Amino acid sequence: MDYAYLKIGAGDFLLPSRAGMTVLYRNGEESQNEKRYSNCREFTGTSTLIFDDPAETDPRSEQTKTALKALPPKTRVRVRIDPPISTETAAAGDTITGVVERDVHQKGQVLVHTTDKLRGRILRLEQFMVPEPRWIVAIRFEAIERDGIEQPMIFAPLDDGDRTRLPRTSRRGQAQPVIPERPRGAGVFVFSDLGRLVLDQKFHSEWETRQH
Repeated sequence: MDYAYLKIGAGDFLLPSRAGMTVLYRNGEESQNEKRYSNCREFTGTSTLIFDDPAETDPRSEQTKTALKALPPKTRVRVRIDPPISTETAAAGDTITGVVERDVHQKGQVLVHTTDKLRGRILRLEQFMVPEPRWIVAIRFEAIERDGIEQPMIFAPLDDGDRTRLPRTSRRGQAQPVIPERPRGAGVFVFSDLGRLVLDQKFHSEWETRQH
């Protein structure tokens, strides 16, 4: 394992830059595995303290928070990804935005609007070459936003799993991709693609609210 100083944010950190492993089997076969680390990212958080008088709170903000908190369990929301996720630039930990495709009605009322957004993160982004080329993407939505106000929310995926683009008739006889263990509250999507993968507005997924 070779170490080097890598620039992350404004600082330099001593981290592994390359790791190699050679295995010699008893039957004479030899395998080599090499990993290189680059383009490391820095994830930070920010906090804001507000000392406003509660009496001066915008009543519209309170109404929005109340409406979002009142979303009943099993409210189904179908979203598309915008801005897109590209495997050339994305990484686990990046934020992700789900844009609501259509209004969600219940008893004549609109519970979720097309102007609402789901906020979440990429939890997993991996490419495998064997036994067949595939990408595994795990995402989780943790909040819903309306008029600039976010409300924490638990969402569960309804249609994750194998999202292979090839017609099933062309995959007869091929081993079906194994769906890995799902992180809590996340949707795990598997794509049998060899090259770059982009999840954009053509990628749709459906989620439903759950109780806290």
